[in-house]
Amino acid sequence: MTFNRRWIAFLVAGWLLGESSARAQFDGGSSDSGSSGSGASSSFGFGSGSSSGTSSSGSTPSPSSGDSSGSSGSAFGPDAGTPDGSGTTSPTTDPFSGFGPPDPTTSAPGIPGTGPTGTTGPATGVPGAASAFGPAAGELGQAPLPEAPASFSLSSAYGQAAQTFTLGEGRLARPRYRYSVTLSFGYDDNILQSPTVSEAIPEVRQEVLVDPGVPQAIFQQVPIFRTETRVVNGNFVNVQVPTGQTRLVLVEPARPPEFESVVVQPEIPPTERLGSFFARTSASFETQFASRRTVFTFDLRANADYYFDRPNDQTDLNGSISFNFIRRLTPRMQFSASANLAYLSQPDVRRINTPTRNVGEYFSTTSKFDLSYRWSPRFTTVSSISANALNYSEPAQQVSNYLETLFGTEARYLWSPRLTVLVEGRYGLTMYPNSPTLESRTAYALMGAEYRYSARLSGTVRAGLSQRTFVETGESSISPYLETTTSWRVLPTAFVTWNNRFGFEEPPDASSQVQSFRTGLSFINAFSARLRGSAGFTYISRTTTNELAESEITEQTVDANLGVEYQWSRRLSLNGVYSYTDVFSTTKVSDYYRNRIFFGLEYSF
Repeated sequence: MTFNRRWIAFLVAGWLLGESSARAQFDGGSSDSGSSGSGASSSFGFGSGSSSGTSSSGSTPSPSSGDSSGSSGSAFGPDAGTPDGSGTTSPTTDPFSGFGPPDPTTSAPGIPGTGPTGTTGPATGVPGAASAFGPAAGELGQAPLPEAPASFSLSSAYGQAAQTFTLGEGRLARPRYRYSVTLSFGYDDNILQSPTVSEAIPEVRQEVLVDPGVPQAIFQQVPIFRTETRVVNGNFVNVQVPTGQTRLVLVEPARPPEFESVVVQPEIPPTERLGSFFARTSASFETQFASRRTVFTFDLRANADYYFDRPNDQTDLNGSISFNFIRRLTPRMQFSASANLAYLSQPDVRRINTPTRNVGEYFSTTSKFDLSYRWSPRFTTVSSISANALNYSEPAQQVSNYLETLFGTEARYLWSPRLTVLVEGRYGLTMYPNSPTLESRTAYALMGAEYRYSARLSGTVRAGLSQRTFVETGESSISPYLETTTSWRVLPTAFVTWNNRFGFEEPPDASSQVQSFRTGLSFINAFSARLRGSAGFTYISRTTTNELAESEITEQTVDANLGVEYQWSRRLSLNGVYSYTDVFSTTKVSDYYRNRIFFGLEYSF
């Protein structure tokens, strides 16, 4: 068993400190409805439709290929404003959450145009953010309440807080169909992800043997003749007659071998940072409908980027399809499904198990299906299955194509109107069609809790162990596993989310293991009815250990974003986004940093 213990101490201490301070600040706060522990989204989109890849609704990452962010966005997914086209978000999502955009189907508390958030907590009888159902009012000694709008909870990823859908609020308050087109212009100062420190690679020459030479002189025994005069046909003729003796004659003298210096690899000059202006066109379509028993949302997005100064291929194409479906089968039973299919042309550093550098196009798929049943007012179970896949277009990268299937069962007990305790087991199968040695099985044993401090602050934590076993070799590794989410409505118009994850990720070979720590902080705020802003910060530390080579490589990633949007009219909005990415590791040659900025116009109809 190998793991970095200092990260575990940091996570536990940070969680306890954050929880205790938050509880002290909000103890005794109101427990009325109007806050959701599932994150938030604004009623605007920074570059909505302006980057296509991962829609913020419906991505269902798993413990080894997804996030615990509490959003339904991509697994540590892209921001809507990333000018590389690495992801698509809904026109109402926040593009800068820590591990991915908040759920577009919920609404940010108090942000104009969104309406109130989903109805969770004891005031509405819903026991917690991740419960499919809650007891009816009065079942836990609460006073009967007036009938509230129908509310649904969708646990769209393992270990994360649920999304909440409420009829007539948030996304379900929008028109049934919505279309939008976007035109943006921007600048990327490192379109090839050139290394931060780049040195020239000198010319490589090799001595090639041209003439093997003669190591020793070559001699030959030659017979000795004498001349005799004889009469032949009446004539005197001189004839050579052997004497029976020989003499040594030099045939070839010794000489050294001859070599020629041949250039095997010419000198490679230092890689220069290459920047380029780019233009982007985007189109998106969304639809949603709901009744008191059913909710359905669907998003289709596509965009094309043109880089004016990029060598070779100057165009990036991206797209995504995502949906959420919830059906309340009976008052106690609920079925939900969500899926996201994304085609990406640029790296997205916040998506688990995907490249951090440009390796060509790749196709990422996540999906999850849940069946929840409330056995009693306090006890609920959730059974689920998740399928996740990654496929590369370039043949050189296809050895890393994989398909992961996870099965999970969670038992939840409503300890108090504010606290839900839970135990959870998961079992995953990972298959590599082009690299069977990487196929593995992973088991998770987790315990956790969800706590609602007040109407403005809620949090979740799941902790335990995960064991990964490679199918072909039988080698097994154990690692701690931790997921935490915190959602805080700082002001009526401002919302903060904080997400953490520690655990296994997919290794490069069967003799290696990868452990990562991911933390993300996001902030959204409506400064006025027209002006809105957002910011996000993500930090990732990934350690790859190879026991055979006795090596350890640590790669760290910092990703920060700032965005602003101005609603010019009911249909037209202006937006601007700045994004910074820095990847640095113990192998300096792979370090790079990147600044991107763009401004766009979006028209919705």
